[in-house]
Amino acid sequence: MNYFEEFGVNPSTVEKLNIKGKVFIKTKDGKIVKPLPQLHKYERPACLFCRDYSAELADISVGGLATEGWTITVIQNKFGK
Repeated sequence: MNYFEEFGVNPSTVEKLNIKGKVFIKTKDGKIVKPLPQLHKYERPACLFCRDYSAELADISVGGLATEGWTITVIQNKFGK
């Protein structure tokens, strides 16, 4: 919540939060906020060295892969299935 307050964005107005590739917040009224440099203080320490970008170690992974309006879901193993 502090993150949204810092950028003057009411969380109930958020239509899309994109954190992969192009980082931005899009609100329902069409406003786009691009807070990339300010995001670093919100990163978890593990994110600085993790190289599992495709979440292949997860049971199920989801992501955008440059798609608009879609989320790709990948079942990684029998537990995810």
